[in-house]
Amino acid sequence: AEYYYAELVANITAPANGVDIMGGSEFTVTANVTNNGTGYAQDVKATIAISGNATLKTGQVATKTVATQLPAVNGTGQVSWILVCTGAGTVGINVTPSGIEPNTLNPITPDKIHPATVSVNQKKILEVTILTPADLTAFNVTDEFPVTARVENVSSLNATDVTLTISIDRYAT
Repeated sequence: AEYYYAELVANITAPANGVDIMGGSEFTVTANVTNNGTGYAQDVKATIAISGNATLKTGQVATKTVATQLPAVNGTGQVSWILVCTGAGTVGINVTPSGIEPNTLNPITPDKIHPATVSVNQKKILEVTILTPADLTAFNVTDEFPVTARVENVSSLNATDVTLTISIDRYAT
């Protein structure tokens, strides 16, 4: 007798691996779960695990249902979560599928479960605008002039111990 089995493969379609995300913002993680087996899978779920400075948005749950039944040979379902960046740094995101083997009514065995992982980089973002002098203002070689700059934190993460360094080119000192 031929044995039919389910084999689940997760694929995180968003965000892309290595992408930069503004600290403090929300972002969506989307994953496909595909059954590469020769038999259908029952009660297919996907569970997200997060390492680093991010958390599930309030009201989100880590384990979500992908499909009550996922057909064999490339049957695919999709699920997503909303995460919130809570600090700067790298965040690891892992999505692991699970399901029931219809022949045995037992969980699909670990050798037939293939998780997916991506990492994103959360950034604190500061924007600097030089207010004075105006762009292309001319000065004599011996003139002293004030420089005024505005620093704006455009992420929702606190920025502490901010230091500005001015670089002057074109013969100025």
